[in-house]
Amino acid sequence: MQPETSHNLNTPRYLYLAVCLLGLYSTSVNALVEYNPIQQKFEQTKDYAQTLNQVASIVMGHYANLVSHQSEQAGNYPKNIQNIQIVDAKLDGLLNQQPQTSFTLTTNIGYLEDQVVQAQQMQESFIFDFKRKPSLVQVNRLKQKELNPENIDAESNANYYLNRQFSYAWLLLLDGHDAPYPYLFDTGSANYQLVIGANKYSGNTQEALKKRTTWMGKGGHLLRNIRVAKTTENSTKLILTIDWKGVTPSNKWSIAKIEQTIDLEKSDQGIYKIINIREQHLLPDIAPWEKILC
Repeated sequence: MQPETSHNLNTPRYLYLAVCLLGLYSTSVNALVEYNPIQQKFEQTKDYAQTLNQVASIVMGHYANLVSHQSEQAGNYPKNIQNIQIVDAKLDGLLNQQPQTSFTLTTNIGYLEDQVVQAQQMQESFIFDFKRKPSLVQVNRLKQKELNPENIDAESNANYYLNRQFSYAWLLLLDGHDAPYPYLFDTGSANYQLVIGANKYSGNTQEALKKRTTWMGKGGHLLRNIRVAKTTENSTKLILTIDWKGVTPSNKWSIAKIEQTIDLEKSDQGIYKIINIREQHLLPDIAPWEKILC
């Protein structure tokens, strides 16, 4: 009598099960390789910082031109603008993989009409497409209403926005990106004094930025506070407080709080000549920041 051949009959079933398990294992391994939480967090932080600093620098320049009465868009705003105060800002589109990014700002605008101070509140959406030049492609007026002029901050004048235009563009340079205004900086003769823990350097700017990346790693800078310590007709001393998040050279997630003191001279052509930079790293803040603009 021939022995039962159940083993031979079940072989395809066992083979099918083994192939399925191998497929599941392979898929799991590939998923683990593709999903790197540190790399994913780094890419989101880097992209957010780059986009915010790009759009903020351009919008600050837009407002500086309006207050100094040098804007081509002046016809869309009240005449004789004296100051513009940003009261709210929202960045949309970046993390949703949209082809365009919108930056929606609410501002209080103070202006003179028949030598009387007037005020309006405006909400506008600035539409950017960084595949095009210029990247600011449209400004949409969303809301507009009259305000009590006493609600306007008189310090938000042209210099206020010029200092911020410089600062946001400077952060782009620190992250290794081109600034929206390539003519804005002259760092050729600047001295950079850098202190990061036990690491210290004093010398030219290009070498300092290389050492900075070597010591810190790569990430994104966000402006948290700006203070004008001294200003004359052609020179300014800015003190910037900066938040940095990124990945260290040892592939670890890290945060930093940075204070930079920057001495500037401004030419008649609007170029900022950086004379001296002093950077020191402080204990980072754990609490989140509420506003995206300082």
